Amino acid sequence: MKKIILPVALLMASSATFAEQQIEKPLLNNQENTTSIKNSNLDLFGVSRSFGDIIFVDDDTTRQNSAPKRTRVFTGYEYENIKFSKHPGQLLSTFVIADGSTRITDKLSMGYVIRETTIYDTAENNKYVGSGSNRIRRDTFTEIQLLPKYINWVNENFSYGVELGYEHIGDAKDSAEKQMYHIRPEINLGFGRNFLHLNTEIGWIDRADRGAYIETEPLYLYRLTDNFNMGAKFYYHAEDNDFRWRESAVRPLVQYRFANNTYLELRWEVGSIRTHDGSGYNYNNYALYTEIPFNPTFSLMADLQFKDQKAHKGNEWSWGDKEDIFAKVGFIVNF
Repeated sequence: MKKIILPVALLMASSATFAEQQIEKPLLNNQENTTSIKNSNLDLFGVSRSFGDIIFVDDDTTRQNSAPKRTRVFTGYEYENIKFSKHPGQLLSTFVIADGSTRITDKLSMGYVIRETTIYDTAENNKYVGSGSNRIRRDTFTEIQLLPKYINWVNENFSYGVELGYEHIGDAKDSAEKQMYHIRPEINLGFGRNFLHLNTEIGWIDRADRGAYIETEPLYLYRLTDNFNMGAKFYYHAEDNDFRWRESAVRPLVQYRFANNTYLELRWEVGSIRTHDGSGYNYNNYALYTEIPFNPTFSLMADLQFKDQKAHKGNEWSWGDKEDIFAKVGFIVNF
């Protein structure tokens, strides 16, 4: 579930705030209808690549004139519990030490991810992994990512950039040690109440089933009011290896910021996964993401998902239909 667990939501930027008012102001010479996206944190990624694609500027002049925060980092815990219809269930327990980025200059940032995951099995089929004797520890592995990024703002509503990536996943019982490398160019466009993010990631997976891959996840958002967005992501991933993994999805979403700056995003993902022999899954994923700020530095973050996957052309290696419960909870720190 590469980058789906990490859900939905790119993606991409997540710390800029909407205006505090709940209704739109009257338009004056159409100036209010022109939204600058430069002051949003589109050039921050890490946790923001996948969650909270907030693009609108902060209208509070006090915060605008204060010193800009250069680091945004998430630390917390991920829980994923998978029930298979034809195989013992699995639980993935992950401690996220750091997932974020630090702005080095106005154009350069460094992203980083450090995680440790433990996998558990259950002794019986058709069950979620429980506790005690029903939970069998299988393996533990670490994941480290380094993600330097360059971004250049041509004007207030147009930027382009490129991210380089290195990922190392440690040796596990059922999976050999893996190295991944990628380059990810992107374009960000703001025009009136519309926002468009385009990207294409091209990479290489170095492991037993080594091969190249390509991935894209464009995002479109429309600003209905100062604190309400609606839009969609479109996702495609293809690997050129023995399994020839293909995944595609559409992810409609809505975003809302309350008067106290609590942010809420609701997503619905409809997608499919196919491998070399035509087998795979068709899935629906229902997700809720929220950030609740305590102050300008600390926020509570929660991402909750339920993913229902139906097997397509199952074979002797298939594990049948599966249901996936996912939760990611922790703190985002800005400084």
